[in-house]
Amino acid sequence: MLGRRMLAIVLVCLIAVPVWGDTNLLGTTISANSTKLRGVPVIAGATVFSGDVFEVGTGGAAWLSLTDRTRLHIGPGTSAVLARSGEMVQFRLLRGSASFRTFEMNRFEVWLADARVRSLSSRPAVGIVAVLSPSKAAVIAERGALVVSTERDGKTVILREGEGVEVALAPAPASPAPPPPVAALTGVQIAIIGVAAAAVSIAAGAALSSAEPNLNQQQIQNAVSPFRP
Repeated sequence: MLGRRMLAIVLVCLIAVPVWGDTNLLGTTISANSTKLRGVPVIAGATVFSGDVFEVGTGGAAWLSLTDRTRLHIGPGTSAVLARSGEMVQFRLLRGSASFRTFEMNRFEVWLADARVRSLSSRPAVGIVAVLSPSKAAVIAERGALVVSTERDGKTVILREGEGVEVALAPAPASPAPPPPVAALTGVQIAIIGVAAAAVSIAAGAALSSAEPNLNQQQIQNAVSPFRP
């Protein structure tokens, strides 16, 4: 009898270890509609692994809970990839919009082409990111502070609560291979063109289809580049 109990314990441990020890496991879906994961319709409770691609329909949305407790809302008409890079979980936004809520000591970051968005000092924050057009994107700090940095030139700007930044999308330098479409953001670089106070009233869990973040023309005109001497 004791031998059988020991065997049962060993089997339970063997079953549990792959789930908790798999570094490719990034989280689970809380809810989803009109959303495809790995090319098939996703349901609540689906496991999300590194490299998974999300495709959200025009009337759809998806809510995810990640392993570091980050909550992620993927808006309608969005295409994105979740992947692990070292200790970080990267959300690569290719098209559309998303919002996220991070907690203390989080390991989450958003990528827009060569720009990285993360909470300041891994502190709790709520952020909104959106591709507004093939040539423009936006980042807004709704709660807490966000750090936006570009790999191309090493520039960094800190967005305090209520601030937003518009970024210009530019084609990557010419290469022998034909460049991918700019609309997908893959292989393009972005430049931060200004920071302005954004009167943000968008709740992190709200659908972004009717309230995509955007800076009005007056805010853009009044914006001063944080990198200007």
